[in-house]
Amino acid sequence: MLQKIEKPIIARITGFCFGWALELALACDFRFCLDSTQFGLIEAKFGINPAQGGITNLTRNCGISVAKDVAMTGRKFDGNEAYRLKIVNGVAKSIEELDAMIKSYTDELIDTAPLAVGLIKRSVDWMYGQDTNMGLEIEALVNSILMNTKDMKTSGVARMQKKKPEWTRLGRCPFHPAHGTVSTPGRLPPRTERRRPSDMPQNTLIARLSCNSPDPNYL
Repeated sequence: MLQKIEKPIIARITGFCFGWALELALACDFRFCLDSTQFGLIEAKFGINPAQGGITNLTRNCGISVAKDVAMTGRKFDGNEAYRLKIVNGVAKSIEELDAMIKSYTDELIDTAPLAVGLIKRSVDWMYGQDTNMGLEIEALVNSILMNTKDMKTSGVARMQKKKPEWTRLGRCPFHPAHGTVSTPGRLPPRTERRRPSDMPQNTLIARLSCNSPDPNYL
């Protein structure tokens, strides 16, 4: 599942994004599209149900009313309506504008600490639907872990010196099961194994997915 990957995942959506393509996009952390992009969970028109996380993620991201509207009608809509429904984070009028929008967003993400971003992503997913006390426990647990990392200790000094912090590589996580242990009450799921090429920059976090379904003229 894409939600278990601790890197932020951005969907760059162009063309037609129907059925499984939209379900894949909904599993990403952030979504950007062209205003001409066509969306739709069309499974109901074929007598089936979106079964690859489409309904689940649409409900989590946009609410029950939007999920019922989009999934039960199977209707098609453009990028502007997708933005209005909060299905996408941003909409552009051209490919150049879309790529510039995504680059600006990724630049902000790349400037942050990979360990913190990964745990924040998992925390948000686990807090959803939990009561306030559980959410506060998860926040405190995650913060207690991050407070003991090299990132926290060096980032403040680096910022004051107007330098970019040297973040810890995800492949050398100090509390990853393969690299060390931290006692936890079992509130968070096990972290997945990550393997990265040795020459990959330590702050390369972004994976892009282009969802471009073929034109379904038969619909």
